[in-house]
Amino acid sequence: MRLKTISSIFATALVVFTILLGFRAGYHRSTANHIRSLLASLLQNNSSQGRITRKTTLKIENLLLDRFEKLETPPVQVTIRHSLEDSTIRLDAAVPRGKPIEWVIWFLCSPVGQAGYRVADCFCENNPLRCTIRLKGNKPIQPAVRIKLTRSQRFFSTAAKMAVVVSDFGFSANATTVDFLSFPEPLTISVVSSKKMSIWTAQIANEYRKEIVILLPMEPLSTSYRQYSSEAILIHYPPDKIRAMLTNATESIPYFAGFSNLCGALVLDDSNVMKTVLGELKKKHGYFLIDPVSPKSVAASMARTVGVPYRTVEISLDSTASCGTEVSDTLHHAAMIAHKTGSIAVQGRATTQFIGALRSELSFLQRNGVRLVYLSEIVHHPEEKK
Repeated sequence: MRLKTISSIFATALVVFTILLGFRAGYHRSTANHIRSLLASLLQNNSSQGRITRKTTLKIENLLLDRFEKLETPPVQVTIRHSLEDSTIRLDAAVPRGKPIEWVIWFLCSPVGQAGYRVADCFCENNPLRCTIRLKGNKPIQPAVRIKLTRSQRFFSTAAKMAVVVSDFGFSANATTVDFLSFPEPLTISVVSSKKMSIWTAQIANEYRKEIVILLPMEPLSTSYRQYSSEAILIHYPPDKIRAMLTNATESIPYFAGFSNLCGALVLDDSNVMKTVLGELKKKHGYFLIDPVSPKSVAASMARTVGVPYRTVEISLDSTASCGTEVSDTLHHAAMIAHKTGSIAVQGRATTQFIGALRSELSFLQRNGVRLVYLSEIVHHPEEKK
């Protein structure tokens, strides 16, 4: 025990003696300098890493904000949060409707490689209106990015437009009528003024925010066509009689936005009669929907001459088809044409198949860049070059 104590005292004395020799020789200065340089290097590396991280973070944020701006997403609909728990940048954004979500994801993520990132994961949670994208940096110091996308109520300014016209609409106390009136998107309905309950139909349609067109029966090519024959405009009628018929129609149908022909190939081909009809419609401040369009029709050229906005029906649906998929297929075809031309007018009768197809295909149209609009939004104005 005494020997162990003596050994400890001797070792301590030796260490103290060695330290004193070091101080005397100046080794303490080099040791201190080395420690200071080591600490400075560590601080510089930490500061450099901090600058790199901040620079990378700002680059990816600015890049994504620029993409959202090009996606017509207002800044108020984009939020950015920095999670301190897992060092993740979280972006929540509501992008407009009217383009497929796959395209939106591609457009948003295609340039992230410029900021040193890549797409690590992307899923839509069984809901095409709510998707999550996860980005991962190529370096460990880069924070992860999580983007949550939803759809806003707005549409892209470049979305194609489709006006759906329900021809010869009449009110009946059945589910089909209620379904058309309660359809949440814009619809245009045409009503014959002489039809029973036409005034009441127009009033309730206006309450449900449906655009109203006065349907004008006109003389057809076939003499066997008898529907509304007593109210039809005939080519041998004098101008005063035609004007009186149009005045009576407008007094019977309130809240109208335009007019359309029901049959009437003979009238549409006659420049004198069409000049009288369109001249009167111009006084009523309404547009003219042309259906059908024959090679001899002068309706469009006369509308431009008189100065009346007009539109032709591009597709007439077979809305009485026994299979609703036929109507859906026609709507898909109409969507393709709308993308090529910018807009399209589609017309069909008020049937269960028609409203069923509209409801089932609405999400498809919206996802694929087609917006339903009132007919007044796509009419051709006389000053437009056609």
